[in-house]
Amino acid sequence: MPRITSDGTLDDRTQPVVVKPGTAAEMLDCTRSHVYELIARGQLRKITVGRMSRIPVDDIYKLVNLDPPTAPTHRRNLPRND
Repeated sequence: MPRITSDGTLDDRTQPVVVKPGTAAEMLDCTRSHVYELIARGQLRKITVGRMSRIPVDDIYKLVNLDPPTAPTHRRNLPRND
């Protein structure tokens, strides 16, 4: 989740929108094979770009019944509320 720093700017560290199947497995505390089983059953989507496979992070949150993180704002200098 992006954070507002003390000087009112947005921290550049943001949550990824998609992750590798291995990362999805780490997030779910399971094996990569199980992630592919979840994809085959239609419980997770797989996005393929060329030879790369990625899993939408929102799908992982929905699978475990959690609200996905909110989309980051793209404003760099946010007004301070002093």
